[in-house]
Amino acid sequence: MSSSAVDTTVRLSFALVNGLILAIVLPVSYMFYPMFTDTYLPLFLFLLIPVLSYVVSFGLNALTQYISCGTVDASQVALSATLNPLYVLGFSFIAWLLPFFRSFVSAVLPEGADETMKKSLSYSFYLLWGGLYGQVFSGGFAQACPSAPASPPGGAGPK
Repeated sequence: MSSSAVDTTVRLSFALVNGLILAIVLPVSYMFYPMFTDTYLPLFLFLLIPVLSYVVSFGLNALTQYISCGTVDASQVALSATLNPLYVLGFSFIAWLLPFFRSFVSAVLPEGADETMKKSLSYSFYLLWGGLYGQVFSGGFAQACPSAPASPPGGAGPK
């Protein structure tokens, strides 16, 4: 199949799906276990969510490559999916190390909202953007079609 670029709308839609999946993890965890931010927040931010972002990105990148090329090269997809956790970790570190940036998100939430929920939503904001940026860039690499296997020297294969 010939190489054709995936429409930008498709890649942005995949990025939005990825970002929303990552952003919803913390608020849902808060709903089931309200004290999770005190005990498990670093585990979620720096281990579980990056692993989840890799898995989701791998699936979306495989779909992107299949739509673009008609075939999937798992090693190329796996390599391109590594960008997503890097962006997610980068945005998580920004939110973790510079709480001032989280205050902008907390300020727009209702005054009576629970502080723990505000904290999880402010981290979720950065996870959303980390997932969006990471998937847009990794999807761009994933849509490159794998090269055809090289013919053996001499130009003819076995007879």
